[in-house]
Amino acid sequence: MRIISQHIPPKKRSMRVCLFLFISSCMLHACSLEDPAYGDYINANKELIFCDNVTAIYFTEGSVTKNNPIYNNIDYSAAFIYNMCPTIAPNCVALTDNTHICTATCTNVCYGECVSDYADINIIACNDIDGKTITCADGYANCDGNISNGCEYLLSSANALDCIYDNTSDVHELLCDEGWADCDGDYMNGCEYDLVTNRALACVNKTVTCLDDSAFSDCDGNYRTGCEYDIVSQHAVSCEHKRVECQRGYGDCNKLYVDGCEVDLNSSQTNCGACTLFTIDAEGNKVIQENHVCAQGQVCNGEGLCTENCAEGSVVCGASCVNAVSNHIDVPAGGCELQTDSNGNPFTQVYCVSNYSNCDDNPENGCEYVLSTNNAISCEHQQVICRDYFGDCDGNYSNGCEYNFLPNHAIACTRQSEDDGSTKVILDCASDFADCNGDYTDGCEFQLSTHNATACTRTADETTGEVSVSLTCLANKADCDNNYENGCEYDLLISHASACTYNKAYCSQTDVDCDNQQEDIKKRGLITCTAPYANVDADYQNGCEIDGSWSLQYCGAQGSADSDDALSENFKGKACPGGQVCFSGTCGYTCDKDNGYTLCTDKCLNFKTLHLSSCTACIEGYCDFDGNLENGCEVNYVMLDEQFGVKLIKLQPELVDDIERFLKMYGISYDLPKGADACFVCPPGLTPKPDRSGCNICPPGNYSYAGSKCFPCQLGTYLKNNACESCPLGTYAATTASTACSKCAAGTYASTKNSVSCATCPANTYSVVGAAECTPCPEGSSATAGSASCTPCADGTISSIGGTCVECHAGTYANDKHTECHACPSGTYSSAGATECTPCPVGSISSTGATECTPCDEGQYEFLHISCLSSCPDDYTANTATHACE
Repeated sequence: MRIISQHIPPKKRSMRVCLFLFISSCMLHACSLEDPAYGDYINANKELIFCDNVTAIYFTEGSVTKNNPIYNNIDYSAAFIYNMCPTIAPNCVALTDNTHICTATCTNVCYGECVSDYADINIIACNDIDGKTITCADGYANCDGNISNGCEYLLSSANALDCIYDNTSDVHELLCDEGWADCDGDYMNGCEYDLVTNRALACVNKTVTCLDDSAFSDCDGNYRTGCEYDIVSQHAVSCEHKRVECQRGYGDCNKLYVDGCEVDLNSSQTNCGACTLFTIDAEGNKVIQENHVCAQGQVCNGEGLCTENCAEGSVVCGASCVNAVSNHIDVPAGGCELQTDSNGNPFTQVYCVSNYSNCDDNPENGCEYVLSTNNAISCEHQQVICRDYFGDCDGNYSNGCEYNFLPNHAIACTRQSEDDGSTKVILDCASDFADCNGDYTDGCEFQLSTHNATACTRTADETTGEVSVSLTCLANKADCDNNYENGCEYDLLISHASACTYNKAYCSQTDVDCDNQQEDIKKRGLITCTAPYANVDADYQNGCEIDGSWSLQYCGAQGSADSDDALSENFKGKACPGGQVCFSGTCGYTCDKDNGYTLCTDKCLNFKTLHLSSCTACIEGYCDFDGNLENGCEVNYVMLDEQFGVKLIKLQPELVDDIERFLKMYGISYDLPKGADACFVCPPGLTPKPDRSGCNICPPGNYSYAGSKCFPCQLGTYLKNNACESCPLGTYAATTASTACSKCAAGTYASTKNSVSCATCPANTYSVVGAAECTPCPEGSSATAGSASCTPCADGTISSIGGTCVECHAGTYANDKHTECHACPSGTYSSAGATECTPCPVGSISSTGATECTPCDEGQYEFLHISCLSSCPDDYTANTATHACE
């Protein structure tokens, strides 16, 4: 009889001793620690084991519940009353609402929880230190705080260094690799945000901090597009919340932030000095609110003023005065010249400074096209010529050569006109890659060799237009499931089949869904078996699994239930009576030795067809891949090597322990086949030894597929976790087999991933080490090509942002910051390149912006150097010697 005086809440550690004494003294007839029933709830340290909300305890033959707690005369009521987990009772598992599992078959206990083998769940140690802290294997973390599944989080696939779980707040914090951030706060998809590509310094809670907020901005407020707004190229100072603040001399007159400060206020005839503002009245007419349109006969002189002539420093381009410095026009080379083409039509030839081009053929905005940021060599008449490894695939010159061939495994792109008037981009793929999905934006995404294919073909149905994708498979491989994405997934050789096709007739039946229903999946392949094998279970996935020449249960079986060949009429054969054996597909009492059959235990095996030299060994050139010699030596490892480059390891029994230790050392879980003449495939990242005695780790910068030789990572990539990763922006890999990318030196840049070299920063820009783009020199400075910093302009010269230092013309002087040329005030003058104006000599005068002073005529007197008078004003005396009013 069980007596319960009170209910004791579970998991109260301070009550362990009381609960222990209570149960041991009052339960199950004063049971002791040796009592089997009570021992079920004690761990190795004689501590009680608690669970959460135990609902049922499952045994091999059935289960017990709270209402029926007796099993094999043992009362398990305590498991339900006190939420305790049985850990010793044979074949029992206690399931809880949180899928917590305690099982007697488990040999590893971690804080009272039964877990899998530590190596299987990536645990190195489980010690009750610092409140249930487990030590994870390198590269793994216990990110979900659940001990039972161990260190489940693969850090490398998440671009993370560590994952920390706080069980008090249920918060998962990722420590990200350099250049990555957990921007969306979802640890499940890892550090998903590429900071380099998005020109970001950080991204937290879907809010991005730009790397250089003076050059780039998250103007649209969408963190997914990163710091998408190029402030400098848009002639802006900043852009936030889709509102742009313009540089001096530029205006956002159309109020559309996307095209930046699109108007040069210094030279625009309709927006001279400022934007012309207007409203639309009820009739749809423009009503001018602020007029900055130059009158007839006037031009906007390049300094934002409506005058009769262009200001000094501006040149006539088309119908406008264009500032040569800010519009990157090379005046010494010719500036803007009116010329005539071969048909006699006039046009304006604009000569540009280095790294700029008049791509849109509009002379009035000067050389508006920046070649380096558009990955271009030149651009004329809206046609761009691209740098190596780049292409203008979308045909839109304004976004430059936007397509990087290297990371997309392509070498060229062309555009093809479709019947519906649209344009389709066709990629010319690099060797071993194909654009199977027909979407050029993700490149030649399909690697043929890793999918056991040699070609990928897209075919459109002539009636419906529906496009299907088909693969040309390697020998002895087939695409049975009609899913090109997993390649030619079916191994005909191992499956003892000569062909496998998609079972279209079956999968097209009503109420049959070959993609989702498990039973339908088993039947969606149609295989043709090679004699003497048969597919008796109508499941193509496990191949022609029965050898009808010796199977006692299916003696004489040939073909497949789903095949149309004649052999399929007897695809299951028959079971041999007791005492008989099956040989050559016939039941009898002896093996047909004359036809090559030998009795091995209770089976007649054909040594020839099974490639056996004895009941326990293979013939030369073959090996046993599955560890079961009854189905023979199914793999010709010599042929696999010669035809497909897959080399199997001939596993010697004495090497098994050494190879298992080697694999474990590299964190690879692999079940090696046992027995003589067994063989296996070296896992990815390893390569077979020449003598087939084991595996070697691939050299630095090399990767491998299962059983393959090692391949070097190509230019512009580096090795990471047995895969070639793209070099990020600002870095490059100039050689194959790189293990890391090199940062661009100061004065150079790499604006795209997969760069093989760094481009030189053009004149009047600079860069620091590891730069993705060059920064224009600020006003008042300049730089030669390949500079790491900018140099202030010399005295008497000025520059705009990213501009060349130019000399102030006569009649002006350069300010201290070298950013503007100011006109000399009246009474002074200057020559070209002046830093200050010189006062006129006594007896001479000048007007504003004078290049020299004019002496007063005989009989006149100079007054304050601004006018010549015949007599001096009151309070002034005429000096006849100096001809001045004093």
